[in-house]
Amino acid sequence: MQLYYRTVLNHFLANEQCAYGFLKEIYMYNSVYFEISGACNARCPWCQTGLKRISGRQEKPHFVSIEDFRKVVRKFRAKRLISSETIISLYNWYEPFLHPQFKEIVGELHRIEQPFRISTNASKLVLFSGNELQYCSMLRISLPGFSQSSYDKVHGFNFERILENIVGMVKNFRANGFKGDVQLAFLAYQFNLNELAACRIFADRIGASLSASAASFNGLSMMMSYLDNTMPYDQLKKASKELLLYYMDDVVAACPNDWECPQHEVLVVDEHCNIVICCGPDKDEPDYLVGNALELSVEEILAKKEAKKSSALCKKCMSLGAPYIGSNLLRLSI
Repeated sequence: MQLYYRTVLNHFLANEQCAYGFLKEIYMYNSVYFEISGACNARCPWCQTGLKRISGRQEKPHFVSIEDFRKVVRKFRAKRLISSETIISLYNWYEPFLHPQFKEIVGELHRIEQPFRISTNASKLVLFSGNELQYCSMLRISLPGFSQSSYDKVHGFNFERILENIVGMVKNFRANGFKGDVQLAFLAYQFNLNELAACRIFADRIGASLSASAASFNGLSMMMSYLDNTMPYDQLKKASKELLLYYMDDVVAACPNDWECPQHEVLVVDEHCNIVICCGPDKDEPDYLVGNALELSVEEILAKKEAKKSSALCKKCMSLGAPYIGSNLLRLSI
């Protein structure tokens, strides 16, 4: 359905008035990533937020207000930018459970019967006491391994406390309306491959599914510097010892000439209610910003997002094959 809408948009671009009038009636996104929290407490060395925290360069955390969150989501619904079936993922770069009013945000989505997903590093336990999780379709828990040694190398948390939080979280969620999938997302590094079997046993014990994919450069600038051979030597040497990189050149070479980046079909909103180009770039990228969701009309959102496909960032990203790698990360059998 989204591809149909994209075709319609391209067909009518020559006549903007016609395009906007038509799209205002039919266009909607099936997937939205809404960054509600501007803070992360992990110290992942291959994530742009973790690097900032390690180096002390992180910005002052900002959390979207309940009022602004409500305005944006209800505006999107009223203007048919999203539907009652659109899935809103309450995360992108940061840790959503750090939002001081996380439960109120979930309550807002429950009131309007909006499907949503949650992703967390399980460092903070948030418990519910009502039926607010009825429309939550997935609880995704990211794991940088399954030992204290791996957590020391990546997240920096107490491993046993994380396991306790996961068990408590899953039990609480299921008691409060959650019928979706609990997914343990195991990020595979060179140093933790022997921990997959133990993680499989734990997942089975709590009734969760387990996915394992190669950890990667979690930040577009890092990924592009690796692909265009401009990554600093010390960083490249460290990556060669920790990340699984051997498959990336083959993936880039296999990218079809007519392949289109799926990020164009996703709406990404940051914690300031800014619509951004996609889920990959950091805020200091010149082409990061599309515009503010509270200020732009639907017609402006669609037009500006379409224009970003011709931006310098999009062109470079596509030419290097970065989005194709992101869509084809190495998966491990468990």
